[in-house]
Amino acid sequence: MSEPAAPARIDVAIVAHDRKAMVFESLPALLGSPLVRRVIVVDNASADGIASEGPQRFPQVEWLVLDRNEGCTAWNRAADVAQAPYFLILDDDCTPDLASLEDAAARLDAEPDVALAVFNVIRSATGASEWAPFDDLDGSRGWHNAIGACLLARRDAYRAVGGYRDFFLCFNDLDLVLSLWEAGWRVVYDARWRALHRKAGAAKRRLYWEVRNFAATALAHLAALPALATAAHFALRALADVASAADLRDVARGLREGVALGWRLRRERRGELPPAVRRLFYANFLFGRRFVRDTARLRWSLG
Repeated sequence: MSEPAAPARIDVAIVAHDRKAMVFESLPALLGSPLVRRVIVVDNASADGIASEGPQRFPQVEWLVLDRNEGCTAWNRAADVAQAPYFLILDDDCTPDLASLEDAAARLDAEPDVALAVFNVIRSATGASEWAPFDDLDGSRGWHNAIGACLLARRDAYRAVGGYRDFFLCFNDLDLVLSLWEAGWRVVYDARWRALHRKAGAAKRRLYWEVRNFAATALAHLAALPALATAAHFALRALADVASAADLRDVARGLREGVALGWRLRRERRGELPPAVRRLFYANFLFGRRFVRDTARLRWSLG
Protein backbone atom coordinates (compact mmCIF):
# COMPACT_ATOMS: atom_id res chain seq x y z
CA MET A 1 0.00 0.00 0.00
CA SER A 2 1.19 3.50 -0.78
CA GLU A 3 1.87 6.06 1.92
CA PRO A 4 -1.08 8.37 2.65
CA ALA A 5 -0.76 11.83 1.14
CA ALA A 6 0.35 14.62 3.48
CA PRO A 7 -2.51 17.00 4.28
CA ALA A 8 -2.67 20.33 2.51
CA ARG A 9 -1.64 22.74 5.26
CA ILE A 10 0.03 25.69 3.53
CA ASP A 11 -1.49 28.88 2.17
CA VAL A 12 0.93 30.54 -0.24
CA ALA A 13 1.10 34.34 -0.30
CA ILE A 14 2.78 36.02 -3.26
CA VAL A 15 3.07 39.80 -3.32
CA ALA A 16 3.36 40.92 -6.94
CA HIS A 17 4.53 44.19 -8.39
CA ASP A 18 5.10 44.36 -12.15
CA ARG A 19 6.41 40.79 -12.47
CA LYS A 20 3.39 39.15 -14.05
CA ALA A 21 5.37 36.67 -16.14
CA MET A 22 7.32 35.38 -13.14
CA VAL A 23 4.17 34.95 -11.06
CA PHE A 24 2.41 33.10 -13.86
CA GLU A 25 5.47 30.84 -14.23
CA SER A 26 5.40 29.88 -10.53
CA LEU A 27 1.67 29.31 -10.08
CA PRO A 28 1.16 25.93 -11.82
CA ALA A 29 3.67 24.07 -9.63
CA LEU A 30 2.37 25.67 -6.45
CA LEU A 31 -1.24 24.93 -7.33
CA GLY A 32 -0.31 21.33 -8.09
CA SER A 33 1.43 20.70 -4.78
CA PRO A 34 -0.52 18.45 -2.39
CA LEU A 35 0.80 20.56 0.50
CA VAL A 36 -0.81 23.77 -0.75
CA ARG A 37 -4.37 24.47 0.33
CA ARG A 38 -4.64 27.67 -1.68
CA VAL A 39 -2.59 30.42 -3.27
CA ILE A 40 -3.19 34.10 -2.52
CA VAL A 41 -1.69 36.71 -4.85
CA VAL A 42 -1.64 40.30 -3.63
CA ASP A 43 -1.24 42.72 -6.53
CA ASN A 44 0.70 45.63 -5.09
CA ALA A 45 -0.63 48.22 -7.59
CA SER A 46 1.08 46.68 -10.62
CA ALA A 47 0.93 48.35 -14.02
CA ASP A 48 1.52 45.16 -16.06
CA GLY A 49 -2.09 43.94 -16.24
CA ILE A 50 -1.79 41.11 -13.73
CA ALA A 51 -4.97 42.28 -11.93
CA SER A 52 -7.10 41.67 -15.03
CA GLU A 53 -5.26 38.78 -16.68
CA GLY A 54 -4.45 36.79 -13.54
CA PRO A 55 -8.02 35.93 -12.44
CA GLN A 56 -8.86 34.85 -15.97
CA ARG A 57 -5.86 32.53 -16.31
CA PHE A 58 -5.86 31.24 -12.72
CA PRO A 59 -9.39 31.43 -11.31
CA GLN A 60 -8.48 29.01 -8.51
CA VAL A 61 -6.11 31.63 -7.06
CA GLU A 62 -7.44 34.19 -4.59
CA TRP A 63 -6.55 37.64 -5.95
CA LEU A 64 -6.28 40.69 -3.71
CA VAL A 65 -5.85 43.89 -5.70
CA LEU A 66 -4.48 46.98 -3.96
CA ASP A 67 -4.83 50.48 -5.31
CA ARG A 68 -1.39 51.52 -4.05
CA ASN A 69 1.95 49.83 -3.48
CA GLU A 70 1.99 49.00 0.23
CA GLY A 71 5.38 47.34 0.21
CA CYS A 72 5.92 44.47 2.64
CA THR A 73 2.73 45.03 4.63
CA ALA A 74 0.84 43.62 1.65
CA TRP A 75 1.74 40.17 3.07
CA ASN A 76 -0.30 41.09 6.14
CA ARG A 77 -3.32 41.44 3.85
CA ALA A 78 -2.83 37.85 2.77
CA ALA A 79 -2.26 36.68 6.35
CA ASP A 80 -5.60 38.20 7.36
CA VAL A 81 -7.45 35.85 5.00
CA ALA A 82 -5.15 32.81 5.27
CA GLN A 83 -6.75 29.76 6.86
CA ALA A 84 -4.07 27.06 6.67
CA PRO A 85 -1.80 26.59 9.70
CA TYR A 86 1.29 27.50 7.68
CA PHE A 87 1.82 30.61 5.60
CA LEU A 88 4.41 30.71 2.80
CA ILE A 89 5.81 34.20 2.25
CA LEU A 90 7.00 34.36 -1.33
CA ASP A 91 8.45 37.10 -3.50
CA ASP A 92 7.05 37.40 -6.99
CA ASP A 93 10.46 36.44 -8.44
CA CYS A 94 11.07 33.41 -6.24
CA THR A 95 9.93 29.76 -6.40
CA PRO A 96 10.47 27.18 -3.64
CA ASP A 97 11.76 23.71 -4.29
CA LEU A 98 8.69 21.61 -3.44
CA ALA A 99 10.65 18.86 -1.69
CA SER A 100 12.26 21.55 0.47
CA LEU A 101 8.84 22.97 1.22
CA GLU A 102 7.69 19.54 2.41
CA ASP A 103 10.75 19.18 4.65
CA ALA A 104 10.25 22.64 6.15
CA ALA A 105 6.57 21.92 6.84
CA ALA A 106 7.55 18.65 8.52
CA ARG A 107 9.92 20.60 10.77
CA LEU A 108 7.11 22.93 11.83
CA ASP A 109 4.87 19.88 12.38
CA ALA A 110 7.44 18.28 14.66
CA GLU A 111 8.47 21.36 16.67
CA PRO A 112 5.52 23.55 17.70
CA ASP A 113 7.81 26.29 19.07
CA VAL A 114 9.35 26.92 15.64
CA ALA A 115 7.53 29.84 14.05
CA LEU A 116 9.60 30.47 10.93
CA ALA A 117 11.59 28.28 8.54
CA VAL A 118 14.13 30.33 6.58
CA PHE A 119 15.04 29.01 3.12
CA ASN A 120 18.39 28.98 1.34
CA VAL A 121 17.79 31.44 -1.49
CA ILE A 122 19.69 30.57 -4.67
CA ARG A 123 20.36 33.12 -7.40
CA SER A 124 19.27 31.73 -10.75
CA ALA A 125 21.86 33.77 -12.65
CA THR A 126 24.85 32.38 -10.75
CA GLY A 127 23.66 29.34 -8.80
CA ALA A 128 25.17 30.90 -5.68
CA SER A 129 23.45 31.10 -2.32
CA GLU A 130 22.50 34.52 -1.02
CA TRP A 131 23.47 33.11 2.39
CA ALA A 132 26.98 32.22 1.16
CA PRO A 133 28.79 34.04 4.02
CA PHE A 134 27.02 31.72 6.47
CA ASP A 135 28.00 28.44 4.82
CA ASP A 136 29.79 27.05 7.87
CA LEU A 137 27.15 28.03 10.44
CA ASP A 138 24.50 25.59 11.61
CA GLY A 139 21.21 27.48 11.82
CA SER A 140 19.08 24.42 12.43
CA ARG A 141 18.54 25.25 16.13
CA GLY A 142 18.20 29.00 15.81
CA TRP A 143 18.70 31.80 13.31
CA HIS A 144 18.86 35.58 13.67
CA ASN A 145 17.98 36.90 10.22
CA ALA A 146 15.95 36.15 7.09
CA ILE A 147 15.88 36.77 3.37
CA GLY A 148 12.19 37.27 2.78
CA ALA A 149 12.13 35.88 -0.74
CA CYS A 150 10.92 32.54 0.70
CA LEU A 151 9.86 31.94 4.32
CA LEU A 152 7.49 29.39 5.78
CA ALA A 153 5.72 30.88 8.80
CA ARG A 154 3.40 29.47 11.41
CA ARG A 155 0.34 31.59 10.60
CA ASP A 156 -0.77 32.16 14.19
CA ALA A 157 2.71 33.24 15.27
CA TYR A 158 2.98 35.64 12.33
CA ARG A 159 -0.35 37.17 13.26
CA ALA A 160 0.49 37.27 16.97
CA VAL A 161 3.51 39.55 16.42
CA GLY A 162 1.63 41.71 13.92
CA GLY A 163 3.36 40.41 10.80
CA TYR A 164 5.49 42.91 8.94
CA ARG A 165 5.79 46.44 10.21
CA ASP A 166 5.42 49.32 7.77
CA PHE A 167 9.05 49.39 6.65
CA PHE A 168 8.03 49.30 2.93
CA LEU A 169 11.44 48.02 1.77
CA CYS A 170 14.50 46.48 3.45
CA PHE A 171 15.02 44.69 6.78
CA ASN A 172 11.34 43.96 7.39
CA ASP A 173 12.32 40.27 7.56
CA LEU A 174 15.02 40.90 10.16
CA ASP A 175 12.49 42.79 12.28
CA LEU A 176 10.00 39.91 11.96
CA VAL A 177 12.61 37.35 13.04
CA LEU A 178 13.61 39.34 16.13
CA SER A 179 9.97 39.97 17.04
CA LEU A 180 9.29 36.23 16.93
CA TRP A 181 12.27 35.47 19.18
CA GLU A 182 11.11 38.12 21.65
CA ALA A 183 7.65 36.55 21.73
CA GLY A 184 9.11 33.17 22.69
CA TRP A 185 9.17 31.49 19.28
CA ARG A 186 12.15 30.02 17.43
CA VAL A 187 13.39 30.75 13.93
CA VAL A 188 15.47 28.16 12.09
CA TYR A 189 17.46 27.97 8.87
CA ASP A 190 18.47 24.88 6.91
CA ALA A 191 20.70 25.20 3.84
CA ARG A 192 18.96 22.16 2.35
CA TRP A 193 15.68 24.11 2.07
CA ARG A 194 16.18 25.76 -1.30
CA ALA A 195 14.31 28.39 -3.26
CA LEU A 196 15.20 29.81 -6.67
CA HIS A 197 15.50 33.59 -6.86
CA ARG A 198 15.20 34.76 -10.44
CA LYS A 199 16.27 38.34 -9.83
CA ALA A 200 18.72 39.38 -12.52
CA GLY A 201 21.90 41.27 -11.67
CA ALA A 202 22.74 43.23 -8.57
CA ALA A 203 19.95 45.08 -6.82
CA LYS A 204 20.12 48.86 -6.77
CA ARG A 205 21.01 50.19 -3.34
CA ARG A 206 18.08 51.83 -1.56
CA LEU A 207 20.20 53.79 0.87
CA TYR A 208 17.45 55.69 2.67
CA TRP A 209 15.31 52.61 3.29
CA GLU A 210 18.26 50.41 4.22
CA VAL A 211 19.71 52.80 6.79
CA ARG A 212 16.32 53.88 8.18
CA ASN A 213 14.94 50.38 8.60
CA PHE A 214 18.13 48.84 9.95
CA ALA A 215 18.50 51.60 12.55
CA ALA A 216 14.84 51.23 13.53
CA THR A 217 15.20 47.46 13.89
CA ALA A 218 18.36 47.71 16.00
CA LEU A 219 16.83 50.29 18.37
CA ALA A 220 13.55 48.36 18.55
CA HIS A 221 15.10 45.10 19.73
CA LEU A 222 18.49 45.68 21.36
CA ALA A 223 20.03 47.57 24.26
CA ALA A 224 20.26 51.26 23.48
CA LEU A 225 24.02 51.87 23.38
CA PRO A 226 25.05 48.83 21.30
CA ALA A 227 22.03 49.40 19.06
CA LEU A 228 23.14 52.99 18.40
CA ALA A 229 26.69 51.80 17.75
CA THR A 230 25.47 49.13 15.33
CA ALA A 231 23.21 51.60 13.49
CA ALA A 232 26.05 54.12 13.17
CA HIS A 233 28.40 51.38 11.93
CA PHE A 234 25.85 50.33 9.31
CA ALA A 235 25.41 53.94 8.15
CA LEU A 236 29.18 54.41 7.85
CA ARG A 237 29.44 51.28 5.72
CA ALA A 238 26.59 52.58 3.54
CA LEU A 239 28.67 55.67 2.80
CA ALA A 240 30.88 53.48 0.61
CA ASP A 241 28.05 53.40 -1.93
CA VAL A 242 27.32 57.12 -1.85
CA ALA A 243 27.68 58.51 -5.37
CA SER A 244 26.01 61.91 -5.06
CA ALA A 245 24.92 64.59 -2.63
CA ALA A 246 21.42 63.10 -2.80
CA ASP A 247 22.77 59.72 -1.67
CA LEU A 248 24.54 61.38 1.25
CA ARG A 249 21.33 63.10 2.28
CA ASP A 250 19.50 59.76 2.07
CA VAL A 251 21.97 58.13 4.46
CA ALA A 252 21.81 61.02 6.93
CA ARG A 253 18.01 61.22 6.80
CA GLY A 254 17.67 57.46 7.06
CA LEU A 255 19.83 57.32 10.19
CA ARG A 256 18.02 60.21 11.85
CA GLU A 257 14.54 58.92 11.09
CA GLY A 258 15.43 55.30 11.82
CA VAL A 259 16.74 56.09 15.30
CA ALA A 260 13.59 58.09 16.08
CA LEU A 261 11.32 55.30 14.78
CA GLY A 262 13.24 52.57 16.60
CA TRP A 263 13.03 54.46 19.87
CA ARG A 264 9.24 54.54 19.54
CA LEU A 265 9.08 50.86 18.59
CA ARG A 266 10.99 49.86 21.76
CA ARG A 267 7.69 50.19 23.63
CA GLU A 268 6.32 47.25 21.64
CA ARG A 269 9.01 44.76 22.68
CA ARG A 270 7.51 41.50 23.89
CA GLY A 271 10.54 40.19 25.75
CA GLU A 272 14.30 39.77 25.54
CA LEU A 273 16.24 38.19 22.71
CA PRO A 274 18.14 35.00 23.61
CA PRO A 275 21.84 35.74 24.19
CA ALA A 276 22.91 33.58 21.24
CA VAL A 277 20.66 35.52 18.87
CA ARG A 278 22.10 38.80 20.14
CA ARG A 279 25.64 37.44 19.62
CA LEU A 280 24.84 36.46 16.05
CA PHE A 281 23.31 39.86 15.36
CA TYR A 282 26.35 41.76 16.65
CA ALA A 283 28.80 39.43 14.92
CA ASN A 284 26.93 39.97 11.67
CA PHE A 285 26.28 43.69 11.78
CA LEU A 286 28.56 45.36 14.35
CA PHE A 287 31.91 43.61 14.23
CA GLY A 288 32.03 43.28 10.46
CA ARG A 289 31.93 39.48 10.48
CA ARG A 290 29.13 37.76 8.59
CA PHE A 291 29.08 34.61 10.69
CA VAL A 292 30.16 33.04 13.97
CA ARG A 293 32.33 29.94 13.74
CA ASP A 294 31.62 28.67 17.24
CA THR A 295 28.52 26.69 16.27
CA ALA A 296 28.83 24.40 19.31
CA ARG A 297 28.31 27.35 21.64
CA LEU A 298 25.36 28.54 19.55
CA ARG A 299 23.70 25.10 19.61
CA TRP A 300 24.19 24.80 23.35
CA SER A 301 22.84 28.27 24.13
CA LEU A 302 19.72 27.71 22.01
CA GLY A 303 18.86 24.50 23.79
